[in-house]
Amino acid sequence: MSRAQLTSTVEQNSAGAAAPVVGGKNFVINGGMDFNQRGSAAVSATNAYCLDRWYVSGFGSGANNSFGQIGTGDGPANFKNYLRYGQGAGTTSTNFFLSQSLETLNVIPLQGKTVTFSFWYRTATAFTGSWTAGIYTSTATDSNINTLWYYGNTVASVSLTNSSGWSYAKVTGIIPSNANSLAVGFSSTTNIVANATFDVTGVQLEQGSVATPFSRAGGTLQGELALCQRYYEVSSGNTIFSGNVTSGVTYYTTASFKVTKRTSPSVTFTSQGFTGFASGAPTSYQSGNTEIWCGNAANSTTNGGFFQFTYVASAEL
Repeated sequence: MSRAQLTSTVEQNSAGAAAPVVGGKNFVINGGMDFNQRGSAAVSATNAYCLDRWYVSGFGSGANNSFGQIGTGDGPANFKNYLRYGQGAGTTSTNFFLSQSLETLNVIPLQGKTVTFSFWYRTATAFTGSWTAGIYTSTATDSNINTLWYYGNTVASVSLTNSSGWSYAKVTGIIPSNANSLAVGFSSTTNIVANATFDVTGVQLEQGSVATPFSRAGGTLQGELALCQRYYEVSSGNTIFSGNVTSGVTYYTTASFKVTKRTSPSVTFTSQGFTGFASGAPTSYQSGNTEIWCGNAANSTTNGGFFQFTYVASAEL
């Protein structure tokens, strides 16, 4: 069969031109729910990131509500992982939002363009809520949708039906030419019964009016992780200063980020160790988007002084 004949056959069987699975066409990072650097099995706060790049808000006071990365092999075909929202036992919620906001640099190429938002979802445990998935925009720069709450600026949306099996959904719209912020999201604004679950994976936002096969934004797992780390990074080992120290003198060391951050991140030091210093965590540091300079003051004079630490760095929207 010739290439032309093969292409024609594929188009006939799929009711349209078959687009290649190309890394980089997907504007949603971690759409396959592959990365969870925070490692938390549950999110009890009403406004927080769960899996990398995915933000949850507005699910009321149900402290038992949970968000986790599931990789048990029962996802849709070609997907190992999915994100699960679980409603807490004995609680109901009047609203729930799961979203990913794009930074302005990634929105500008979509201004005035037709885009398609597609994904797999299921409600493994029945719920009474009314669910919607949509594309939302704002003229603000680098804005998290949950900060400006621009859910009202809907480009396109689709209602989701209850389904115990995996269902595929998509919606198409045109991004306004003045949009500087964009988010894709899932929401429920009616009561969700106790113990209900909502699963989602294979999330993709791409140019064009046709939903094509899923691909990771970074092309490969390594590339996808690097995109996640542009916004959030967990250090993989201790950063150490070691050498002769003199009491009262502040000593410095540099920690380089694995990838350049979106902006200068906020840094939290997560563990520490020391000899010859009053505390292990740095007493001062300066952060850029490629590295941090960390300093600590010695409280004794010794030939074997050191301080070490691990950290998380967040440059999220």
